[in-house]
Amino acid sequence: MCFCGPGTKYPDRPVAEACGFKTIVPAKPDDPKLTDWTTPDPDVFTTNSSKLGWCNVDPEDAYSSKVKFKEECHCKYDGLWGQFCETHVECICINQCSGHGHCRGGFCQCDSGYFGIDCSIPSAYSVAYEWPSWLQAPVNLPDLKNLSNIPINVNAVVEKKRPLIYVYDLPAEFDSHLLEGRHYKLECVNRIYDEKNRTIWTRQLYGAQMALYESILASPHRTLNGDEADYFYVPVLDSCLITRSDDAPHLQMPEDLRLRSYHTLEYYRKAYDHIAQRYPYWNRTSGRDHIWFFSWDEGACYAPKEIWNSMMLVHWGNTNTKHEKSTTAYWADNWDDIPLDRRGNHPCFDPRKDLVLPAWKEPNPGAIWLKLWARPRINRTTLFYFNGNLGPAYEEGRREDTYVSIYVSVNICDQIVY
Repeated sequence: MCFCGPGTKYPDRPVAEACGFKTIVPAKPDDPKLTDWTTPDPDVFTTNSSKLGWCNVDPEDAYSSKVKFKEECHCKYDGLWGQFCETHVECICINQCSGHGHCRGGFCQCDSGYFGIDCSIPSAYSVAYEWPSWLQAPVNLPDLKNLSNIPINVNAVVEKKRPLIYVYDLPAEFDSHLLEGRHYKLECVNRIYDEKNRTIWTRQLYGAQMALYESILASPHRTLNGDEADYFYVPVLDSCLITRSDDAPHLQMPEDLRLRSYHTLEYYRKAYDHIAQRYPYWNRTSGRDHIWFFSWDEGACYAPKEIWNSMMLVHWGNTNTKHEKSTTAYWADNWDDIPLDRRGNHPCFDPRKDLVLPAWKEPNPGAIWLKLWARPRINRTTLFYFNGNLGPAYEEGRREDTYVSIYVSVNICDQIVY
């Protein structure tokens, strides 16, 4: 973050990206404003009484419309609330550090004796006696009173619940650093916290990736022993990476052809290199028992060739036979120019091994229940299909207002499947 700094009335107030730079007035009335990233805007520091700079605006005066301020300035970062970031709130971390650490803007600083992305990996005695009852597995441990020294090497016998899944503890660049680096608090997460630290569910479609990650980490099917695992989950938060690529020019590198699709492919390939070189599990099955989540619109279309044997979790089961060519009209997601030696010649989705998961939807059990039981099942026999308009392939990429999703909704066995 950049901050207002010394000499201003609110030195700790963040200055979001577009706030600190000059705005280019559009040539046409309906065109969007653009940011001139080469010209800082000194007006954010002004003390002019008619239009105070962002760094000197009193929140009460602004809320009562006594003063004006630059429209491009607002509070967009996680952990802060209010138009002027005047309230500190809980920020988002994976599983909120499981109650065994402090959440620092997306990164868990774990308490002593705990580690992992969400501070959920404890000692054997912590597993047995400190976890909530609904997560406790039956554990046979020797009585603490009979131990003559510190219980460091204690044999614990746990009754496992199959299938067992092992979650790789990847370097922070693949998960927690991406959460820390979000440019907007609502990006790629399924929840945030308001000024009273109450949970607010987001409408971020790609929040399903974080929701699944948290669920697996807290699941009784999780194992910390890869030798007994049935499946292996590789938690790369590509939804956070892709949203950052849109407004972070330093991530759009020439070697990636300045395409977020290519940049994301390289991230997955780096994660593959990490687990293949540092763990023994990949080579046992050539990755066939590994699971990767591609949460973005194009799904696994631009998965690196090295991981294609694995199971892909996607939101769109694209079985288009023309998979050799990208069918998106949005230039940033187009993968035609990705070299074949990187992507390979695989399809976007293989129904024999891959799985389609619903995108994130704000939880509303009451509404679902009413819709599901509005009529008896015997009267709900309609198959509903809608094929939306993705817009023609514009020369400069598709227009946002023509972008409509494609979805299928089927009533089967009292379930709504999207």
